[in-house]
Amino acid sequence: TVFFLSDGAPSAGEIRDPGLLLDLVTERNRELELRFHCVVLTNDLVGREFMTGLAARSGGQVVSPLD
Repeated sequence: TVFFLSDGAPSAGEIRDPGLLLDLVTERNRELELRFHCVVLTNDLVGREFMTGLAARSGGQVVSPLD
């Protein structure tokens, strides 16, 4: 289980495209079977969709104190 606290979409590193990063994480996580629980600290639509996708693809949950 991984608890992921973030203010949104990827903005640093080699891969910054949210869709591409979600695909890569999903592919690599097939063997590891990690569950990502995400705490979203943004109202930015792209960031929220990225974090929601990450949780959904791994069987985790997403929450936001902004809701």
